[in-house]
Amino acid sequence: MGQPQDGAATAPTLDSFGAEIGRGQARTIRARWELQTVTRVREAIALDLAAREVSEQVIGEAELVVTELVTNSLRHARRSPTGPCASTGRPAATTSRSR
Repeated sequence: MGQPQDGAATAPTLDSFGAEIGRGQARTIRARWELQTVTRVREAIALDLAAREVSEQVIGEAELVVTELVTNSLRHARRSPTGPCASTGRPAATTSRSR
């Protein structure tokens, strides 16, 4: 998120959830029950996989799976006045693992 000395932009090191992109073996995202959650989670997963140099085909397939999983979890969870899913009392979570 910084600027190198020559003024060229660098790739972000944190995604919109505050996690380091392309780091670690597993990834857990805790997201609020909001309209833009599906898009934000899909973008975070795509950024993370691209940083790991995963093929575009696999990234596209992962985006499809993540979209379905997050959409279904939000659709079937009861919304709480505080934002997290009422079924668990915690924000909805999505986990991906890299090899």
